[in-house]
Amino acid sequence: MIMTGLFKRRFKRFFMEVMLDDGQDVIAHIANTGSMLGLLTPNTKVLLTFVDDEKRKLKYSVQAVLCDNEWVGVNTHMPNKIIKEALLNKHVLLQEFHEYKTVKSEVKYGANLGSRVDFLLSDHVNNQPNMYLEIKNVTLKENNLALFPDSVSTRAYKHVQDLMLSMKDGHRAALLFLVQRSDIQAFSIAKHIDPAYYEIIKEAKTKGLVIQALSAKFAENKIVLSHELEVKT
Repeated sequence: MIMTGLFKRRFKRFFMEVMLDDGQDVIAHIANTGSMLGLLTPNTKVLLTFVDDEKRKLKYSVQAVLCDNEWVGVNTHMPNKIIKEALLNKHVLLQEFHEYKTVKSEVKYGANLGSRVDFLLSDHVNNQPNMYLEIKNVTLKENNLALFPDSVSTRAYKHVQDLMLSMKDGHRAALLFLVQRSDIQAFSIAKHIDPAYYEIIKEAKTKGLVIQALSAKFAENKIVLSHELEVKT
């Protein structure tokens, strides 16, 4: 079930107090470790889903926040679902990956296999090396430019290190930034927020890291890929 309400506060990172349209105050789960910079203004409209499952501690989940009259997807679990479906269906915006026949999720890799890559693409039709594909959710917008990250992220930094290790071992690697809003045309790394991440991205690009940014939009209660973004790094 989908419903809307007004944002009241965020606390303990993963919890959000929302006043539903009927006036009821509820606590919803927010699957987002970022700062959600620029989105959490009091009384901003919020899109939630409700699941009546006794196994769930919180039955409400935050899916999107209204910003500049645009729904911005904030559930960081959604990008992997969207991209996996697009990979399996050979979406036109993912031509870089079309010739891989096998798609596996959450595969161990990196130093001492201490990380999990979002997708491992293998069995290339022309016997090209495997592709390690990491997905990042993007919500921040400044001056019509989508930016990542929205706060300093040691986790994101480590993911780039792991991707570089995979390239060093002879594999290919890609970083796909999925912007869950359709009101932008370009993407860039937020150097002013996380300069260390900016520098490691530059280094990884020189070593062959593929970087792509895509926009997604809400359409008929689902999220669909919209268009490719110019990458400015």
